[in-house]
Amino acid sequence: MITINHTVNLVAELDENNSTTKQLLALPSEAQVYILENVFKQACKGVSLLEHLNENNSFAIIKFAEAE
Repeated sequence: MITINHTVNLVAELDENNSTTKQLLALPSEAQVYILENVFKQACKGVSLLEHLNENNSFAIIKFAEAE
């Protein structure tokens, strides 16, 4: 099977008055991105989003790439 690696660029809109947002923004930007990426990945796995995307797809399987 051939794979094509790509990225999806998502934007998180945060309520700057929220206490969790304030804690997140106190972290270095690399940590902020890492946390948001992992929250998104876990949420997608939790609702079987990838299964939904793949169920009627006959030519490709969408999955998370393994970390390098």
